[in-house]
Amino acid sequence: MGELSGDIMWSVREVEFTHSVILWHVATEVVFHDDNHRYRALLDPYCRIIKALSDYMMYLFSLYPAMLPAGIGHIRLRDTCPEAMNFTLNNVQFKEAVRGLFGVDIRSRSFLIQMGSSRKSAFFEGCGIANHLQSLVSMFQWDNQDKWKLIADMWLDMLTYAAAQCSWKKHARRLQYGDEFLTHVALLMAHLGLSKKIQMVPLPKVLEEVDFEPNLHWDKLDPFLLGLNYI
Repeated sequence: MGELSGDIMWSVREVEFTHSVILWHVATEVVFHDDNHRYRALLDPYCRIIKALSDYMMYLFSLYPAMLPAGIGHIRLRDTCPEAMNFTLNNVQFKEAVRGLFGVDIRSRSFLIQMGSSRKSAFFEGCGIANHLQSLVSMFQWDNQDKWKLIADMWLDMLTYAAAQCSWKKHARRLQYGDEFLTHVALLMAHLGLSKKIQMVPLPKVLEEVDFEPNLHWDKLDPFLLGLNYI
């Protein structure tokens, strides 16, 4: 698994968070459409849920970046989008473009990545991750679900990290316009003791003296009320 770490783990350990989101969104999109083309009848709902999670993180990044850790992601997104569109929409069907990405030899792919990185595009880097993900099936004799479990683990790590890093003030600000899935995740993490941002403290004396009884008992919350039914 050392090769796995070297070829993929850099994308979450050595780059800023928003860069990781773009890289893995590109990789997930490419792998999903490639698998859909090759194994259409075998692509189970699990893969579609993971793709939906990828889409959700990009939705947050595009429309509500303040809820995610800060970075220069908006610059990367600005450069990545036109590069992806130019590659896939230049009179080429998307599925053909996806298959073409895996037909690019290593030397050419390295050149394309360098060309993309002269700006801040993450498109070809993401395609490189997708290519490696597809190679894992034969490299480690995985089945397709093992590969998608790895992709799911990556997205769940990024989702929970984002939920933990987002301040409660930002969560509350979004509630003015409707609840956000990221907020449900943050509340669930707090309920399970996975968040350091909530600490249980005793009631102030003034409330104890009047026998104050809170309406909401934290230890009796139903996880499904916190949004687990969305998953």
